[in-house]
Amino acid sequence: MINRGEKDKFLKIVFARQNKGQITLFVILALIIVSIILLFLLWVKPTYITPGAAEKPSIEGCIENAVKDAVKTIEKQNFGFPGLNFYYMYNGEKIPYLCYTNLYLQPCINQKPFLAQNFKEELIRKSQAGVFSCYDKSIEDLRQKGFEINEGEKELNIELNPEQISIELDAPVFIKDGDSSRGFTKFKTEFKSPIYQLLMVSTYLVQQETKYGDTVIDEPMLLYPNILIDKINRDNGDRVYFVKDKNTNEQIKFATRSIAWPAGLGTESGLLREQ
Repeated sequence: MINRGEKDKFLKIVFARQNKGQITLFVILALIIVSIILLFLLWVKPTYITPGAAEKPSIEGCIENAVKDAVKTIEKQNFGFPGLNFYYMYNGEKIPYLCYTNLYLQPCINQKPFLAQNFKEELIRKSQAGVFSCYDKSIEDLRQKGFEINEGEKELNIELNPEQISIELDAPVFIKDGDSSRGFTKFKTEFKSPIYQLLMVSTYLVQQETKYGDTVIDEPMLLYPNILIDKINRDNGDRVYFVKDKNTNEQIKFATRSIAWPAGLGTESGLLREQ
């Protein structure tokens, strides 16, 4: 006869073998299922389609490039803002006077008191055609795919921030595809740019010229270590400034005419000491 202890031991062995067998079976089944899925994905390559999913126009990259091109154009044109009527010729290049006076021994007058605002307005003006073209092309592509499009009025807004340029295109659009439809009102993107800092430093230099008739360029370079300022003093109170970002090599060039000395008047003539 088998005693109770031997019977319990036998049952434990049987249960252990059954559990082990079940685990092995589950592992084999799992491997088979995974293998079937992998083969399906690798060889069959199914296409996933969301029925009636209206697409959103993808234009952010195109918009960004259009604004970048406009920034480069304004920099190459040395501002070229309406109302800047005085220029200094330097190495055959017209450098605009951001601060100018035709009087002797007088500090210059700021020609563009709101330089950053003027730059933003000019940037919107020069980039608008390119940005709108990006949008129109994307909408036309959707129409070619069979989408039904209803559009609203477009408006471009650009903000200059300390380390980036933010772009927002207000363009209400309603896109319909069968029974599915989606509406969009704004398209936003941004990219890194030193232009805001370059404009702020240039504004500071012009303000110093209006107060003192000259500048100390070390102070703003300590505040903005990434910016290099070069000042070239010319005759008759003229100066040319180069404000450059060390990382991107983007730069702003402008001229000033301040505290100009009449011909023959100077410390070497003795006339200055008599006054």
